[in-house]
Amino acid sequence: MTFPLRLGAPEDFARVGKALRTPPFSEGAVHRVLREAGQSVLGLDAAEPESAAPHKPDVFLQLFVELKAVPRAEVERGMDRATLESFLALDLIRPTGADAYESPVFLYPVGEMLIASDHYNKSLGADSVFPAIQTGTLHLLKLMPRSPAEDALDLCCGTGICGLVLSRTARRVVASDVTARSAHFARFNRLLNDCANVEIAAGDLYSAVEARSFDRIVAHPPYVPSVEDAKIWRDAGSTGEAITRRIVEGLAKHLKPGGEFFALCLGSEQENAPYQQRVRDWLGEAESEFDIIVATQKLLSPQELAGQLAARESHPEEKAGLLERAFQEARVTRFCYGTLAVRRHDTPGARSWTMRTKLTASTTAESFEAVFGRSRECAQRSLVEKMRLGPAPGVKATVTHTVEETRFAASELALETGFPFEQSIRLQSWLFPVLKLLDGVRTVAEVFAQARAEHLVPEKCDLEDFASLAAMLAMQGYLTAPSQ
Repeated sequence: MTFPLRLGAPEDFARVGKALRTPPFSEGAVHRVLREAGQSVLGLDAAEPESAAPHKPDVFLQLFVELKAVPRAEVERGMDRATLESFLALDLIRPTGADAYESPVFLYPVGEMLIASDHYNKSLGADSVFPAIQTGTLHLLKLMPRSPAEDALDLCCGTGICGLVLSRTARRVVASDVTARSAHFARFNRLLNDCANVEIAAGDLYSAVEARSFDRIVAHPPYVPSVEDAKIWRDAGSTGEAITRRIVEGLAKHLKPGGEFFALCLGSEQENAPYQQRVRDWLGEAESEFDIIVATQKLLSPQELAGQLAARESHPEEKAGLLERAFQEARVTRFCYGTLAVRRHDTPGARSWTMRTKLTASTTAESFEAVFGRSRECAQRSLVEKMRLGPAPGVKATVTHTVEETRFAASELALETGFPFEQSIRLQSWLFPVLKLLDGVRTVAEVFAQARAEHLVPEKCDLEDFASLAAMLAMQGYLTAPSQ
């Protein structure tokens, strides 16, 4: 098969990379050009443009972002002959019959990398390489782990952007995609960014790495519900979960102890079957070895999602009806869009936990790392008892009083936080005066001893129970140590 772009000599990639890494050709400038072109589908409002001023004409922006034919004289005036020859050798630009140059690909900076892909304005075929400069990818790049790792895997890699970014902190990276076109573009992008520790593979999910396991796995799988699965880069079965489910099912075999998995995905919920429980079921017999965080960005009813997807079609009412019937057959009550994070225990016999929360503007990769890190610390009761915990900044406590025998009595305690996740928890009211004793100076064991002496805790509550509760609240970000 013939694809655009050629995997040329290292010196050609070096010249092209140096030429493209110039101030006019910046991520902020690319965002402005796309907004001006009406590419609202990108959802780039979360990105910070460099300036509100209109962009000045730039040869690279015209060639690679606007996909314009640019006069030869204008292109050749901006670079020396050797650099021009390198652009031609890599098939990044081609001469046209109108004494001009044009590009066959979309090329742009994102995640501090230079990335080539297919363009939104072109008809995206079944195996097109979806652009990396869009909401979902930017969201995943913000939230995926940044800590050091030995071996990392980028599944459904597309352009390879996640694998290339992972290569900064992982010793070895495999970026894999099912289509030969994506693998070709990913190889080109690896060479353009000089990421020598990235291996590009082509295969159906784990088939390309069958006998290998990894410390870190990330995925941006197709997750759009579809009744025909016409486009590989987009469609994922009637509820959008077909690919995500297969990836999760393979974690028991391919994720090492202590390893983490991150994915951007759309999940469906059924009555009495929330998405996080369905993910745990997909893990199979090894589910007790994994902790799960489902952090949602938005919730959609089946009717809302069907309407949004059908609005892009030529016969929206017919398409919406087909999707709604498919959702009904699957007994879907709600869809949740967001980040799925899974960690495998590195301590035998550790108790597994599941967390459902909401993403906020302040949520980062470090937010997930902090939760998983606290869970490792809190896995040992003896360590929890020695922790000096206090309320985390921004936590709000509300005590509800109800009338009991003509008098107001505290009946419920609610804790809320918006950093780094938006979440709340309801507890028994007797805990409020006890939690007030946690000041970050005394240990959990010392606070419990005082609460016991002042008769603030029920007789059936012992230190182990209190330490478990404190560990849970610390893990979810309601309590923290002063040094944190």
